[in-house]
Amino acid sequence: MAKPTARLAFYINHLYRKYAPLGAQHGLQLDLDLTSPDTLVGNYRAVEEALEAYLAHSTNSHHPGHLIISDTKDSVIIKDDSLVLFPEERQKFTSDITSVKSRVGFGTTLTIQIIPPAP
Repeated sequence: MAKPTARLAFYINHLYRKYAPLGAQHGLQLDLDLTSPDTLVGNYRAVEEALEAYLAHSTNSHHPGHLIISDTKDSVIIKDDSLVLFPEERQKFTSDITSVKSRVGFGTTLTIQIIPPAP
């Protein structure tokens, strides 16, 4: 039986369509800047959960600003100039595959590691 393939763009586009209108209601602009949307993702469920958790938090915070979802060859990056997270909040988004940087004047950057699918 063939393993399911998960392209990065499928999950990000789904979440973008869900959260962009919610953010816009409060002045939060969401943008996509994917360089490799066809990247295959082995840990797509974990990536999707981490993205959704942060997007839900950011859009529910009701802070105007700008959030960009981009990628590198091995990660998804969310840059959010609308929020600065307290240490307790950073812990909420930190896991084995995620890291969070948050500083006044710089906003928040969430990096989610992409694990390629097993052959």
